[in-house]
Amino acid sequence: MRNGRMLTPPCFFRTGQQSGVNALVVEAKNDEAKRFYERFGFIAIGGRPATLYLPLATGLRALLSAQD
Repeated sequence: MRNGRMLTPPCFFRTGQQSGVNALVVEAKNDEAKRFYERFGFIAIGGRPATLYLPLATGLRALLSAQD
């Protein structure tokens, strides 16, 4: 789980700055991982509770506000 904590904010930044991607989609490997992603604002995709998405604009705003 520690790698996810280190990689998530840089992933938001690189993806938002260098591509046309609108959302980040993850597959949580267990309930603990799902709770971790939900703390960042990820939302479960209907019918697939372990698959979550986060609009990149939301992720970038959260990242920037955490740096203040």
